[in-house]
Amino acid sequence: MQYVLEAHNYAGEKQFSHNHYLEGSVFCGTCGSRLGLSYSRSGTGDIYDYFYCLGRQRNKNSCTMRAIRLSRVERLIEQHYTEIQLPPERITETRLTLGEALAIRRRESGAEERGPAVADHAPHR
Repeated sequence: MQYVLEAHNYAGEKQFSHNHYLEGSVFCGTCGSRLGLSYSRSGTGDIYDYFYCLGRQRNKNSCTMRAIRLSRVERLIEQHYTEIQLPPERITETRLTLGEALAIRRRESGAEERGPAVADHAPHR
């Protein structure tokens, strides 16, 4: 394995891993394909981060979406989350479900703190 890595380095090939919290969870609004994340360097050395449509990458005629800067995608997602809201009945249902789960967890935690139940060791007659 080390020989392969050294050969790639010698050839000038570089493996970069740019992890981003949105990578793999953003989809094209035009065709529905997943968006890929890329980092490109300009001629002046500036790095540009952007999402691009993987569907368009596979077939140029399948989608018209152009690349979109990562910061713009983040702003659009933030904006979307400020506009969505759970209906009141869903909020009530969620509170009840979480309350029940918390009560169960508290009971389990209390049982763990007390330790295992001690059996009655009274002598049998």
